[in-house]
Amino acid sequence: MATFMPPIPRVFFCFIEPALCLFGAAQPLLNPAAITALLPAHLAGRPDPAAAPTPLETLQVLMTSVMMYGWALLTLAIMFLSDGKTTRSRRLVHAYIAISASMDFPHWGAFAYALGAEGIKQWRTFPAEMWMQVLVPLLTFAVKVGYLAAAPLPLLLVPILSSFSCSAASASSLSFSATKGGRSTVESGRARGLPLRRLTGGGVHAASHHPPRASADMSTRSTAPVPVPSPPGIDISRLRSGEHKQAQAAKTQWASAGESRR
Repeated sequence: MATFMPPIPRVFFCFIEPALCLFGAAQPLLNPAAITALLPAHLAGRPDPAAAPTPLETLQVLMTSVMMYGWALLTLAIMFLSDGKTTRSRRLVHAYIAISASMDFPHWGAFAYALGAEGIKQWRTFPAEMWMQVLVPLLTFAVKVGYLAAAPLPLLLVPILSSFSCSAASASSLSFSATKGGRSTVESGRARGLPLRRLTGGGVHAASHHPPRASADMSTRSTAPVPVPSPPGIDISRLRSGEHKQAQAAKTQWASAGESRR
């Protein structure tokens, strides 16, 4: 049971409202004359007030009874299975009460549409069944609105605010990862010597998968050997021809001569 609710709203939503819905659902079966007693004969367009309800009227009323029966069972299930120990359970109960209160507006609108302006002006001729259909929902609506006004309304706003915050956080994380990935690609491309125009403006993936051809300067820099100063009197070609011992001896002699000069 919804033990988190105050005693009066808990008794009303757990017992009184389901009982009212079950009574409204069983009334056409217990008293078939109540089908035509809802409106006076001159407002219902019935020439004979004592005539039995037509099959179409009976079908429509019984379909309404089925809906009220289902709403009574739904109310019992929500109220008795919601313990209120979690925030989600309380939000479920509050959302149910808000939906139940909003259903009273189309209920009154249906009567206003069926009666019209001329029928509403004849409100003094309404029978007791008609006044029950108008005033009982008014009392239940006052109880529902009073409970929602006293209940912590932020519980109703938590799902909406959390959805907006989650969407904003996901969008910011995606933009940050895209920016970070684009910067890292540009920096890596600069380190590899790729042109900047291939790294920006939608060409990042193309540049990463298809690197550009090396320019003439890049090819010259990469293939041209760096000149190394050779000791005087030594032919570097002798190092390449395999005369390692003689070249090493000449190098040692040149180094000792340099030290003696110092």
